[in-house]
Amino acid sequence: MITNEQTSENGRVAIEVTVEPSEVKAWALESGFVEEGTDWGDDGTQRKLKSAIAARVEHALLNDRRPSPVTQPVIVSKDEVAEGEPFSLEASFFCCPSAELSSYEPIEIAWKRPVVSDEEVEQQLFEAIKSVSPTTPKAEGAQVEQNDTVDVSMLATSEGREYPALTAKSRLYDLGQGFMPKAFDDALLGLTVGQTAACDLKVPIADDASTASSDEGETKYRDVHVEMRVEGIYSDDVSTVGDEWIAAHFPGIKSVADMREGLRSSLQAERDARFDQAAGEQVMRKLTSRLDVALPDDLLRAQFEQALSDMRAQLSEQGMSLEDYMNAENLDGRQLEFMMMSGIRSQDRQMMALDAVARHEGFSVTQADRDRYVSMLACDMGPDEARSVVDAMYDAAFDEAVLRMMAFDHVRPQLD
Repeated sequence: MITNEQTSENGRVAIEVTVEPSEVKAWALESGFVEEGTDWGDDGTQRKLKSAIAARVEHALLNDRRPSPVTQPVIVSKDEVAEGEPFSLEASFFCCPSAELSSYEPIEIAWKRPVVSDEEVEQQLFEAIKSVSPTTPKAEGAQVEQNDTVDVSMLATSEGREYPALTAKSRLYDLGQGFMPKAFDDALLGLTVGQTAACDLKVPIADDASTASSDEGETKYRDVHVEMRVEGIYSDDVSTVGDEWIAAHFPGIKSVADMREGLRSSLQAERDARFDQAAGEQVMRKLTSRLDVALPDDLLRAQFEQALSDMRAQLSEQGMSLEDYMNAENLDGRQLEFMMMSGIRSQDRQMMALDAVARHEGFSVTQADRDRYVSMLACDMGPDEARSVVDAMYDAAFDEAVLRMMAFDHVRPQLD
């Protein structure tokens, strides 16, 4: 395969390729679209052969090429595929220009890694317990206090007969909420589980609307005697929660101490992730500020057009058009282009800055570095998705991404 490469100032790379007759025949036979001695002239066969050979040319051109393209290569064949004849193609794509930084001094950030406080852990513990039960059991021997929730059994009688409206084997009652007369609350205060008390209440007659009030409009009452027994006492104070209750309501957690430690670890991991992301963004802002280069308009435009095409395809798979998406997001064409162009420009500058660091430091990629990059991707998107992304990359593009990871690790300060 013979190539002639030309690169323009706007970042466009054009490569003229001549595939020699022996390669043409070998690749054509390997494609499976023709067999030894068959006619290659059919229009359908020609299209398949051109596509198969173009794919081989693209792989051969880009697998070891740096810098790697930032747009999908466009490959155009100039003539027909014929047995015993050379085959000419032209490949074109855009690459980011190479640039140097104004300084390679270490990046400094005067930040401190945030540490989860005991108060935050206790708040998380409170919310976790409340998500399971609005109240928690008080310790053995505890007395009923104002604002507690009491599991109470009641036998109510009126005029020598049971009064069903207030009779219950078990009823959760919140003290201090005004649901019952004050005498009822007062009778419960100070009791422990298993103790009994009684009180007399005047209850509005509501069994029959016609007798609920007198002719003068005054409410009528009935005398009700209530005997109650405390079956359980609950409180909003999570400090009363014990290891047994935690183990019963949170599978896999044996004690309050274990739960606190787990919550602290989870909170710290979330805090660290947000901190690392913000610190990384700050590092890249400082690093790209050392890059004094303007990106060619043609390069940005080509990337935008490809990104827009990819976006249309992705939305189509979801049953949505680009216009539907823009309407849903309240965007017009100029706003969408501005947003996408800003993202493209920022990404290009970051890649150029990290490439400059990698060149300056003379980094080379080892298999351990490649494995670490795959592990990093797996943490973000899962192992299967990470492997799929890597498998779709050309070898050179993969190593280029690994070098950028190494460059970022090099310039990023260690923050405690």
